Amino acid sequence: MFCVECGKETDKTVDGACVECFVKDKPLVKLPHHVDLQICTNCEEYALNKTWVEMEPSEAVEEAALGRLSAIKEARVLSVGTRVTKQDQKTYKVEMEADLEIRGTEVRAEASTLVRLKNTVCKRCSRQLGNYYEAILQIRSDGALEDSLRDEVVRRVRNDVEGQSKTDRRLFITSVSEVTGGIDIKLSSIALGKNISRDLADRYGAETKESFSLVGQAADGSETHRVTFLVRLPEHRVGDAVTFDGKLYKLTYISKSGGKLLALQGFKSIFVPRADMVRVRVFKKRADLGTATVVFSKDGEAEILHPVTYETVMIITPKGEEIGETVRFVDLDGEILYIP
Repeated sequence: MFCVECGKETDKTVDGACVECFVKDKPLVKLPHHVDLQICTNCEEYALNKTWVEMEPSEAVEEAALGRLSAIKEARVLSVGTRVTKQDQKTYKVEMEADLEIRGTEVRAEASTLVRLKNTVCKRCSRQLGNYYEAILQIRSDGALEDSLRDEVVRRVRNDVEGQSKTDRRLFITSVSEVTGGIDIKLSSIALGKNISRDLADRYGAETKESFSLVGQAADGSETHRVTFLVRLPEHRVGDAVTFDGKLYKLTYISKSGGKLLALQGFKSIFVPRADMVRVRVFKKRADLGTATVVFSKDGEAEILHPVTYETVMIITPKGEEIGETVRFVDLDGEILYIP
């Protein structure tokens, strides 16, 4: 075969021309003059491929430009190299070099475009800023809600929502507010509220209740509801010295099925079913346990310096447990009991 343009003999032609003549002065790849890239002014995520993503600006700009690159039908794109140059706060120039394959011959083509950032507010942020919520998580406590427990629960909820929102942007916290007796957390989803209330019940052995309220109608005429999830945290927490059926224990574990208690006299563990946990009472909060300096210790016992009387006191410790320089203890009617 001969090229119809240059007359060269060749076994590879495109529309009768050799590849060299076919590509001569022909735009092999195209980019539009400009590409508009939406950025949410609230969360600063970018709208790419019909979804909102968190990216570095230069990466988002490059991705937006690559999505608009096209090549002639006879070419197969092998690779693309890009160079991003910031023109101003809202405009980037993207230059591309594309390696193509046409009828077994590799050729290179160039193109460029301007990517313009356009401010907007994504649907999630629009709802969040508009105080949209479907569920209220009410955190309460049988006793006073300690600051440390309040902060721990809020942190746990935030981490949970952040993790779930990575796969579902519709999930978010609308607000967290302190109210009389506890905290109210407004959530974007009823299912999210249910999942978190169950998690808190499992983690802290809390009681949960649900209540529904009708708030209006959707566009299709269906009723819309909000659900309040009450999570009532027990007064006791892991690490507290507690009483159960007249004996003193350390609370070592809580789950949705019950709690595990370690006897402070004999150091034997028992499991208390969830229904019986209401009989567990706080004797001394973990933060209020006494601390004493160890004078001497051996397997099964230790001698400590009483922090009030400064007398040396012998205490029983679990066999095989290594005792440090200080120990925690609780005073039960004058008897000093070691807290493992």
